[in-house]
Amino acid sequence: MVLVFAFALNGLLLGLLSLTNMHWLLSFKYNKKIANNTIFKACLLSGYGIFLCRFLRFNYWDIATKPLSLLYQIRDTIYEPKVWFITLAFGGLQWILFLLLKSLLKVKERSFT
Repeated sequence: MVLVFAFALNGLLLGLLSLTNMHWLLSFKYNKKIANNTIFKACLLSGYGIFLCRFLRFNYWDIATKPLSLLYQIRDTIYEPKVWFITLAFGGLQWILFLLLKSLLKVKERSFT
């Protein structure tokens, strides 16, 4: 159980660090408002992806192997309140963790200068 938790935490941290890198790249190329908006939407889409994988038991290769089944399931579940709750919960959690990590990295950056 400890090993599974360690790998899950590692995946979460690496994903959040990737989001911070993408945020920096988007804010460098465009502006902070566009970067924040894009990352927020990515977190919500990720929350919906977690719903698809966790509750409907789809995997990433189902896009290529069973695209119609995937599209029908998306169409059938898009109006269910449970789907929106789970999407907002997981996406919101990722957004909050991203903001927390971004502020921690900013504090650490200021302490080194």
